[in-house]
Amino acid sequence: MVVRSLGPSNPDFASNQIRSVRDISNDFIIKEEDKFNIILVDDTLDEKLDRLLQTNSEVCVLHVQRGEKVILDERLMELSTMSSGGVLYSLLFRASSQRPPTSTMVKVTPNSFDWVSLLQEKVKISKDIVLVSDTGLSGVMALVKCLNQEYQYADVRFRCLSLAEDHDLSKDAIVKQLSRHLVHNVYEDGSWGSYRHTLVDLNDIDNNNIPHQTSVSNESLQSSSVQFDPHRSYIVIGGLGGFGLELCDWMVQRNCRNLVLSSRSGIQTGYQQYMVNRWRSLSKVNVEVCTADVTMEKGAEQLFKVASGLGQVDGVFNLAGVLRDGLFENQTADNFSEVTRTKLSSTLHMDRLTRSLPLNFFVTFSSITSGRGNKGQTNYGFANAAMEAVCERRRREGLAGLAIQWGPISDVGMAAKLVGQNLKKVIGGAHAQTIDSCLASLDLLLRLPKAIVASTVVPQSNVTSESKGEEVVTPQKVIGDILGIQNLSSVRDSATLSDLGLDSLMAADVKNVLQSKFNVNLSNEQIKELKFNAIQCLLVKS
Repeated sequence: MVVRSLGPSNPDFASNQIRSVRDISNDFIIKEEDKFNIILVDDTLDEKLDRLLQTNSEVCVLHVQRGEKVILDERLMELSTMSSGGVLYSLLFRASSQRPPTSTMVKVTPNSFDWVSLLQEKVKISKDIVLVSDTGLSGVMALVKCLNQEYQYADVRFRCLSLAEDHDLSKDAIVKQLSRHLVHNVYEDGSWGSYRHTLVDLNDIDNNNIPHQTSVSNESLQSSSVQFDPHRSYIVIGGLGGFGLELCDWMVQRNCRNLVLSSRSGIQTGYQQYMVNRWRSLSKVNVEVCTADVTMEKGAEQLFKVASGLGQVDGVFNLAGVLRDGLFENQTADNFSEVTRTKLSSTLHMDRLTRSLPLNFFVTFSSITSGRGNKGQTNYGFANAAMEAVCERRRREGLAGLAIQWGPISDVGMAAKLVGQNLKKVIGGAHAQTIDSCLASLDLLLRLPKAIVASTVVPQSNVTSESKGEEVVTPQKVIGDILGIQNLSSVRDSATLSDLGLDSLMAADVKNVLQSKFNVNLSNEQIKELKFNAIQCLLVKS
């Protein structure tokens, strides 16, 4: 797919804003018919646009939506959206006609990991791979994101299917979605998308109403604090870890008086013992440490029994996790099994044991690796996404359920050794944050009516707006920084990123930053051929 001379800030568009949408669309189709810049259309795709789509593949469409549902032309795919003045603008591209005619399919499951070795072989020889799963608990969404950051030459996508055991890719409904060339078959408010939304099976599209992503301002953090019931009990799996101890202390400060900490190794350090003793003596907290293996059914039942002895269980916090990082080509089925079992099995057991209780809290600690992907963490992303799906299912069924995707944390937890005190180090597209900032955001996150939320520190651009005195992040600046370009004005308009020295590592960084900062998914080939003067069209304004 080739994109030419795109620019959302076209002066003709600005000067005609007060006119009707149809008048503007007609003007743009006439003016830009030969230039193939932005084509502006309303909800009705008229004959002029239809003629353009039939005769030329190098077309970009800016779609104006005033209604609640978008009906896209089958020949177009949505790249990004932006809103202004109550109007939603969708940037659309013709679906690529250059993709291979057939796709290599690999079925992925969360219970058996024989598919790991199969996928390792397929990704070496195929450039178009479709991962399929018949369960929302498979965690494939995050796996795809991680794989696409590791394999620059391959195009890995995901479909959640339950149409047939053999997942026949020739079925009309599947062919229709494969032709859209999206990364994931996620569905939101009447249109297909490719970021982190709830999975929807192809048979159930019309029966689902999926909310938009929501950004929360810092001012919201000033709301009142969460309080716990002193007569009920709270389970913290992984409660003796670095984040676990800080979380428990935070809960004690908010009136929690019955704590059960789950840790297979039990108390091992003086600091762990000190914190437990302090809660018991100063705050009169009943603290129990359970060493049962909660990834096993009997161990989870033992933990639940201990907690029930202190009072009716009101909340479960699952902080369990183990890292087995490494490039996917070096991973094993055992690594995937261990990492997934630690998170998913314990969550499923606690889900089953507490379903009859009116829990106020069912919280799992996930990672931004699940939401945005990260090289070398395919198994960790897979496990977290599968765990998040349990929370999504609970929320759909009217039960408490919340997964928090944390970015890297500098002073406690599994990423602390890697990050150290370097708060500017970027992991998975995010800066490290301190444990204090994490705890400060919990009061807000625990009250959000969402199944999945995230707390991250996104790297900011150094570009400053003179008019508003605010930082302005542009795709050109971010990609220019990756390529080491000091003076953006010196770049030829027609230069592609490959012309500017893009290598495979840089391409991975570009792909990551476009997805994480601008909610834009491009294939590897599209990144290589992307012209520098076309990057501005990727900007998503909020």
